[in-house]
Amino acid sequence: MDKNNTLRAFLIVVMICVNGVALAKERTGTLMVHLSYNEGNYTIVDRWVVSDNFPIKSGNLAGNDALIFQLTDDMDREITRIKVKDPSIVRGPPLSDEEAVLMGFDSPHNIVVRKQGALILRFPFYDNIRYINLLTVNDNEADNSSASRSRSIQKMDLFDY
Repeated sequence: MDKNNTLRAFLIVVMICVNGVALAKERTGTLMVHLSYNEGNYTIVDRWVVSDNFPIKSGNLAGNDALIFQLTDDMDREITRIKVKDPSIVRGPPLSDEEAVLMGFDSPHNIVVRKQGALILRFPFYDNIRYINLLTVNDNEADNSSASRSRSIQKMDLFDY
């Protein structure tokens, strides 16, 4: 009876260790994703892996100038997320009222919203990646780690685009 309990405890410890290793995959490079957008709809144009482990490129942005992209595995579990400047919003230097009128801007803030364009995202690469989700931006988010405050508004499959 004592041997059975010891064996059972040993097997439980082994299962926990194996599951922990399976979830904590090693980073094996950097995933580059080329996206295009047209009036707020994003599509994957291309993706490739660079063997070097470059840092995640993410900004500390808020409000309408930010987009959050989430990298998930095949079960849609979050691996990481990045926050980037919305590429459709282009800001120039402030203008005087006369300059704004001459250049055709509605206001001296010199903001242009582009309907279409492209961007490249940089994520850590893991063997179990599958989806990129575009998430809503909540102005109350202080950093990139609050998974519960955002919801997915677009899902892109890295293997079917």
